[in-house]
Amino acid sequence: MPWVGMVLYKKPFFKHWMSPVVFCYGIGIIISNLRPFPLNDALSNYVTMGTIVLAIPLLLFSAKILKWLKYTGKGLISFLLCVVSAMVGASIAWYFLGDSVDSAWRLSGMLVGIYTGGTPNMQAIGMALQASQENIILVNAADMLMGGAYLIFLSTVAHQLLKGILPDFEGNDEANPEFELGGKKFNVLDSLKGIGLSIVIAGIAVAIPYFLLGSMENIALIILGLTAISIAAA
Repeated sequence: MPWVGMVLYKKPFFKHWMSPVVFCYGIGIIISNLRPFPLNDALSNYVTMGTIVLAIPLLLFSAKILKWLKYTGKGLISFLLCVVSAMVGASIAWYFLGDSVDSAWRLSGMLVGIYTGGTPNMQAIGMALQASQENIILVNAADMLMGGAYLIFLSTVAHQLLKGILPDFEGNDEANPEFELGGKKFNVLDSLKGIGLSIVIAGIAVAIPYFLLGSMENIALIILGLTAISIAAA
């Protein structure tokens, strides 16, 4: 499904409104509701956790730290502002709704994750905090609704409204992963290598809490291990 979503995303009639992530979510929702074949909830949860564990290294393999260092000045300030704004927004939401919403602290943590590292980061944080599938789905749905409205704002009138205080970025397009992604073709061998390396890294990350704590139940430590090893491998 992700590959199909990437192919469709490049088509003119899909590009402006259908991203690969939204496409995969939509297909998953349709299959889940139509139930063309019986689904085991416990098995589905295990598959979800497994794909998240494999997805984190695959996402971080493309992190070009050396190229990013060229833009550490304004880029670092921008990211720090993003983190601070996400933390402030999540804290305000928790302050006003913490007493009326179940697991508000988990929701706040996942919201910080989704606005600093995207949906995979939110999924990983939700898994580390042992959030229920219902909470994860609700946070995703809220982000798709509000994030979609915000994206429309950014792609329509935001540039004209904010160009006075936020000038256009002057940099080399080659350092932007989006430009590089468009020029690459799908390679089965490279994909298999990436998946194989992800499995090895996942095994190491799972082994860390087992040898340190005698248990593999510390999900937060597993996620931290996955992230650190994947960045080092990148």
